[in-house]
Amino acid sequence: MIANFFNQTKPINFLVLSILVILVFLSALIRGFEGDTSLFIFFKYGVFMIASVLIVFILNFIIRKNSLCEDNSYALLIYILFWGIFPSSMLNGGIFVSNFLLLFAFRRLYSLRSSLRTKEKIFDSAFWIGIASIFYLWSFLYVFLVYAAIWLFRKGDWRNIWIPVLGYLTPIFLAYTYLLAFDDIERFKAIWTFDLTFDLGVYSAFRFLFPIAILGLIFIFSIYPT
Repeated sequence: MIANFFNQTKPINFLVLSILVILVFLSALIRGFEGDTSLFIFFKYGVFMIASVLIVFILNFIIRKNSLCEDNSYALLIYILFWGIFPSSMLNGGIFVSNFLLLFAFRRLYSLRSSLRTKEKIFDSAFWIGIASIFYLWSFLYVFLVYAAIWLFRKGDWRNIWIPVLGYLTPIFLAYTYLLAFDDIERFKAIWTFDLTFDLGVYSAFRFLFPIAILGLIFIFSIYPT
């Protein structure tokens, strides 16, 4: 019955998925609640909850626009469930905003399959990744995904090689200019400070080990030829 329900893309599916993502968010909020009941906290997580629902519709648009899977709701369901097994990502402001912005970068990357406005799409995708990096530094690694898309979609013109660099650095330069105008360069330096003190011991905890094991199994099955 559940399989038949999500095998469709009717409006009722999106209503159910929206309710599901709200429940997942509230569950993560309850588990990660730290006792702060200030008005700002309520406003912050209220915005995050609305953005969580919006992410479902943006993701659906990307999937449908680029025909990434068959005409069903399984991809959205799996995305929400994966989100639920990493609840801290829904409450961390930097990671949440970064993930939201990266969706716009992915949308532009997938559209590289067409030959229209190629340079504009490459610039835009790197631009969004640059903004995401301001909120969560490790997002810069997605720049390599831009070059992978250039190679995969055969857009390897020599000018296209430099466009991601320009697109990525543009929001960073604007952020630097803004903070320089307000004499807050230390904040800019703090954004670009790498924390390389990896504590691998935390991954032995069940709350990390279980979801990582699930993702690992799905990754293995996804690359296994059918």
